[in-house]
Amino acid sequence: MSLFEAVNDHSHLRWFFVIDTPYDVPAENAFLIGYSERNEIVCKWTVPLADQIFAPGDINAKKPEPVKVEPAKAKLKISSKKEDQN
Repeated sequence: MSLFEAVNDHSHLRWFFVIDTPYDVPAENAFLIGYSERNEIVCKWTVPLADQIFAPGDINAKKPEPVKVEPAKAKLKISSKKEDQN
């Protein structure tokens, strides 16, 4: 029985994350590869290494209105000389 078999046709795939690199330099290529039960490559996705990847977000969301905040009251506490000597 495969996980999410009733919902996902590809639940039986085995997924591998492959990094292609020589021993002395950073990664040259990275892949996400899905294999079937018969060891056939069903999906091969090249992971972009140089490009920026942006997270999807809701572009129609309203931004909140700014709120005016009063400045915080801050002052130094003056201690007496008797308290400093203890």
